[in-house]
Amino acid sequence: MVSDEPGTIISLTYHEITADPRVLKEARALRAFGYDVKICCDWPEGFPKHDEIDGVRITRFPCYGVEGTTVAAFDAMDFLTTSRASMAVRYKPYASACEVLTAVKPYLEAHFGPDAFDRLKSSYFRRHRGFERVRRLMSYLAFHLKVRRFSRKTYMRYSSQRIGAALADFKRHRRQQFQAQSVAFWSNLSREEFSGRYAAVHAHDIYCLPAGVMLARQLGVPLVYDAHEYEPARATKIAVDGPELPELIENDCFPSIDRMITVSDGIAELYSKRYRGPTPTIVMNAPEVDIDRTAPTHSGLSHVQTVRDQVGVPDDVPLAVFTGGIQREKRGMDKVLEALVHLPGVQLASVGPRQASNDSWFLDHAKRLGVEARVTLLPPVDARDVPTVISTANVAICPLQDVSLNHRLAMPNKLFEAAFARVPICVSNLPEMRRFVETLGIGRTMDQTSPESIAEALRDVIDHPDKFAHSPETERKLAEIYSWPRQAEKLIALYQELVGPPQAENLETSSSAMR
Repeated sequence: MVSDEPGTIISLTYHEITADPRVLKEARALRAFGYDVKICCDWPEGFPKHDEIDGVRITRFPCYGVEGTTVAAFDAMDFLTTSRASMAVRYKPYASACEVLTAVKPYLEAHFGPDAFDRLKSSYFRRHRGFERVRRLMSYLAFHLKVRRFSRKTYMRYSSQRIGAALADFKRHRRQQFQAQSVAFWSNLSREEFSGRYAAVHAHDIYCLPAGVMLARQLGVPLVYDAHEYEPARATKIAVDGPELPELIENDCFPSIDRMITVSDGIAELYSKRYRGPTPTIVMNAPEVDIDRTAPTHSGLSHVQTVRDQVGVPDDVPLAVFTGGIQREKRGMDKVLEALVHLPGVQLASVGPRQASNDSWFLDHAKRLGVEARVTLLPPVDARDVPTVISTANVAICPLQDVSLNHRLAMPNKLFEAAFARVPICVSNLPEMRRFVETLGIGRTMDQTSPESIAEALRDVIDHPDKFAHSPETERKLAEIYSWPRQAEKLIALYQELVGPPQAENLETSSSAMR
């Protein structure tokens, strides 16, 4: 579907956009080339409803809001056929509970104030940490009891038993949603206004895919599916009682998808066997940095404090770095801590989003091993700054465990961040990552299940940095194959073929897309 003057590209993500660097950098590249881009994303507390980042318009909405979650949204998704029964079992009881809670909201607010409904949600305390989280948890539990007592004493439309049942159903079925959450995403998105001329809908990940089908139908535009993972074989977010659900949802949506994008050759090959449209375009997770330097490309930054500065160790102290979320055993960072036992004097820093329970698990393990004094957890930085921040480390590490086909074929951000920081990297012995470091000569593999093997690999890189230094050929390959400008070119080529060139009045900005 090619138009003479394409309108706005709608990009859908279930994350808040500043926490989703892949979605944002793709949108930035399209906008810099001249396309008008609008991102619809989650709306956490503290963010404005409408925003703009580097010319990309942002509309935030409560992706999984209780008030916007309805049974009717599921009933309208007639394209869900093979997945329909599984989706109905998960989604409909949850949506019914949401409808009851939404109906009772006016009663609660009339008697307990405008924040009454929010105080019934677990997010009332879960979004906080430390003492404030404990205080809010106590308030949350007390408020639930107060509401039940109140409903027994009044002639509310909904009895205390029904409110209690709805709350119980809401909590129980919310935990069982998995990919059925994608219906709630559409149910809430459908409340937003879409007026004007549109060019395409770009759905990121399976949680936005059914919504992408519905919105593309509504607007009469093509649909692009951007699979950041191989969804049917992820290590997490797969229901034990319904592992086939992601594949069924994708199969139901494939006939409505006009183009596919994914992150690695291996994942593209898997999708090519199932998706009957054009071969998926591979847009790798390269950082937005100038290939000639590790300094960030975005403006307004006067200074970036490197990881070595933040840890506070001199240049002669070996420093290993991990970027991204710690998570749990599936990412293998517990094995890295065990490897530190064999590497006296080596410091370890993690740069990325902090999650209290995961960080506590990690630090508790470090303490048990006696290495906690050599471990530092650092906050996240702008994705474009990561290569600069980690550039003073001796070695980067990616110990992803071989627990799923998705992990086996992964090409995570941390690979590219290390490569463009000119920091050698030790990676799991998994095919895609192994090919990357061996082809470029910028690191080595290790047995990711063995602390001894991890320690040996780290020691080899720390002791022999020249062996893994970038050659002119490495730099050429990074620029021509793996750099973000090259990935942006592929993304832009897809859209030029799908919807035509951007509007004439926006073309003057196109040169900045490749900078």
